[in-house]
Amino acid sequence: NCNGSYSSAIAAFTAIALDYWVLSVYVLTVGTVCRRINRHQLALALRDYQQPDGSFTSTIHSGETDMRFLYCACCVAYMLNDWSGIDVDAAVGFVLRSVGYDGAVAQRPGLESHGGSTFCAIASLKMMGRLNAVL
Repeated sequence: NCNGSYSSAIAAFTAIALDYWVLSVYVLTVGTVCRRINRHQLALALRDYQQPDGSFTSTIHSGETDMRFLYCACCVAYMLNDWSGIDVDAAVGFVLRSVGYDGAVAQRPGLESHGGSTFCAIASLKMMGRLNAVL
């Protein structure tokens, strides 16, 4: 619960999927993001995951980069209602460069598109308010 020992100084775990998971658990069990979580600090920590090409790494400053981690970052920012840690224009550019010849989206530019990465891309664009970029 929100009165538990979860640190108010939380910035981020070491993996973006864990940030997403923890916030999802709070939202699903408590109904909102706990006030004890420093929302702005956590949002700013997303900068450590974003790469110059707009993609996001799985862990801070390293790891694989693909559409799944962009989705995780967007979910975190959306739940926090704070986009200050994401360069939205760069993220949208990453999605657009990942669109394949068939109109679907790949995990990264130049790879084969598939349904999972297309979902992650479209959902991310929707959360960022930029769905019109691909429509």
